[in-house]
Amino acid sequence: MTRTVLGEIAKAEIIECIGRCHTRGERSDEVARLAAHYGVSKQRIYEVTKAIRPIRKTRSDKGRRSFDVDSDTRAQLVYGWIDTYGISTAEAVNMARENGIDVPIGFSTLNRYLREDGLGKKQRRSESTPHRRFEAKAPGDLFQFDISGLKTRWFDRKTRRIVTVSNLEVSKNHPNANPNRVKVWRFSLIDDFSRRIYLRYYAVDKPNSTHVVDFLLRAYSVLGVPIILYTDNDSIIVGRRTKRSTEILNKALRGSGGYELLTHLPGNARATGKVERLHQTVEQEEKLIGIYLAERGELTIDVLNEYLAVGLMNRKNNTVHSETNAKPMDRWHSQFSVVRSLDYDLLHSAFMADDFTVKLRGDCTIRIDGQVYQLPTTDQYPFADWAAEGRKIHVVFPDEQNFFTVVDDDLNEYDIRKVAAVPDVAGEFRSTAETRAQRLRKTVRAVAREDAKSRKLTGEYTKLSYFDKDFAETGNVARFPKTEMSVQPASIAEVAPGRVVAHDPALNFWEAFSRYEGQFASRSECKAFMDSLFPSRDEAAWLLLSEIEAAFSDRRGSRSGLRAVG
Repeated sequence: MTRTVLGEIAKAEIIECIGRCHTRGERSDEVARLAAHYGVSKQRIYEVTKAIRPIRKTRSDKGRRSFDVDSDTRAQLVYGWIDTYGISTAEAVNMARENGIDVPIGFSTLNRYLREDGLGKKQRRSESTPHRRFEAKAPGDLFQFDISGLKTRWFDRKTRRIVTVSNLEVSKNHPNANPNRVKVWRFSLIDDFSRRIYLRYYAVDKPNSTHVVDFLLRAYSVLGVPIILYTDNDSIIVGRRTKRSTEILNKALRGSGGYELLTHLPGNARATGKVERLHQTVEQEEKLIGIYLAERGELTIDVLNEYLAVGLMNRKNNTVHSETNAKPMDRWHSQFSVVRSLDYDLLHSAFMADDFTVKLRGDCTIRIDGQVYQLPTTDQYPFADWAAEGRKIHVVFPDEQNFFTVVDDDLNEYDIRKVAAVPDVAGEFRSTAETRAQRLRKTVRAVAREDAKSRKLTGEYTKLSYFDKDFAETGNVARFPKTEMSVQPASIAEVAPGRVVAHDPALNFWEAFSRYEGQFASRSECKAFMDSLFPSRDEAAWLLLSEIEAAFSDRRGSRSGLRAVG
């Protein structure tokens, strides 16, 4: 659609015409005439004549809300219901009005107020809070570490191959039912300063601290040992063996800065945002696995680590990073820093304490240094099956613990009783002021909980839809009555002879007693009457309802103890 451009002469004529108008009505009519004459919208005429039109007087209540959460306890309570209990805004408004609380706005306006106050639907779902970026001073100062499972790639224990399993077959609501199939996990490490990465894949049902220590030792043998390892507070990562290895490294490297395992609070993925972003980037590259499996068929964990993991590290470490505008390897070597290297084989043995490979006897016992130890034989452990196979097992004996650990070929372990323009320096964490939404959330939640507590004490409960008030249909739509037709058993019996039985149920003594007890003056009198009809009080003895009714009718007039039937 073409747009009409008003020239200077046309604008001058429009301004002159509007300037001759004295009332609002005259201006409105003249605007309509000029818009039609020049082929433009009324809004365009108003824009041209804005400078000569009188300015509207500002309302005295401009900017004020009739339902202000900062000063109105009614609004705070409604906000609290929505944020604390997750009910909809419409339901909160209706519930408030049902309980005598005047809400002068509709739920759509309330939704707008919530969004403006930082408590909109999306904001409540994410509960994101302001944060400050941080970055290590130098390469090797801080590493970020995390674990993530591949979505559709699994490992078949029998064939020792990577297989594809659809999310329709295995998901959060449909757990894996194949015991020979375990997940493939990606262990990721990134240097906080340079963004240099290290990756490795493991096939295991659920990672544990043994896998974490194995991965970290492999990474440290390449990148060196950092001063701080930063990760989340997952029990898998901060397990017993990880803590023990941290203590050993800290003691061994105390003279060069030590070694610290630093964790952040759960549910705060931004804390380790660099490694979380790495997961997303690598996940996109891992889609090549699907083509590999479709064309070549067989893929093992060793091939995955030897080619995909190494290839990803080479590419990412030598590609310009979008945030630092430098290649990670160039940034890694850009500053003087000491790389505290270690020997994987040597320290792996040390961290695993005393390692033994022994044969599991048929009675599920093992012999180490002249001492025989008993392994559990219950179904909870696989030792009985291993003993039948005569399998050799790997046993780890920690020094100062009252348990030892059996580690299988897949590194599963069984314990047997024994940061605004300049980033903040990593480690110097600074807090930010609370946002309005955070303060407001605390206030409204406290109001909602206090209201619930007071109502619980007084017994004046909040009126709730469905619980305290039934649904009432509204509207003036005409509804025609429906003719009902009852299907009689006799008509069914005609088309299905021998299959329909007349409705004359059989009752035993106690069923009849329960049915007719209210018709007698006392329970004993009812029992006496029933004893006269039934051969015994046993449940196997029964009479038809019609027979009991007939006997009851015969004695209705003669028994003075019978009550009148209403």
